[in-house]
Amino acid sequence: MRMRTQSEVMKHIRQDDPDTAITPWALRSMVLSGKIPSVQVGRKRLINIDTLPEYLSPTSEPEPPERTFGVIRPLRMAK
Repeated sequence: MRMRTQSEVMKHIRQDDPDTAITPWALRSMVLSGKIPSVQVGRKRLINIDTLPEYLSPTSEPEPPERTFGVIRPLRMAK
């Protein structure tokens, strides 16, 4: 298990793909939202660089959003 800081992870991503579309801000957002697991040590967040490709390349397609227009919905009445 190789744990790295966000800046070190960005260096690693850029070494593998110099034309990557992932920005440091996008990586930070994914870490803070929990999409990419991390461990907080003091003020730093460490990311396991060995499992990172699993989270950056999804194997399934995202689910389409549920339709909410054109559907009759029941009303909840207050008693």
